Amino acid sequence: MMGGQYDYIFRYYGVRPVIGGRVEHTVTHEFGTILKEGGSNLHYVRVQFDGYADTSYCHPTELDYLAPDEIEPVAIPSAEAIEAVMRPFVGRPLEDGLIAQMTDALLVAFPVACRQYGTDALLEHSRAVRAVAIWAGGDRG
Repeated sequence: MMGGQYDYIFRYYGVRPVIGGRVEHTVTHEFGTILKEGGSNLHYVRVQFDGYADTSYCHPTELDYLAPDEIEPVAIPSAEAIEAVMRPFVGRPLEDGLIAQMTDALLVAFPVACRQYGTDALLEHSRAVRAVAIWAGGDRG
């Protein structure tokens, strides 16, 4: 039977990383956003630290998992800012993994806003949702 994201870490370390959740690294004190598991690194949590282009793999006991009420509220990003992040995906055919890539791009660009509002709300807020709707075979108006 296939497990869900971060099941191994939950079984062995007693913590369940939430994709899109915010963390603080207990050694470096840098903040980041939890991404989907990557590759064969079952012992580690994949994190996109704020201000860095590359993702990092962190031991689950070196992360402080922040509760939503510990995250300072932010305004929803402008439609233009969201569209700029989605621009590389315009015109690409809908294929396996494309929506996940789009979600990851939003999580990297707007980690706190994604946690507060959700990636779907960010897409709905922007005109970029038209491109997604066209790929899916419809138009949301």
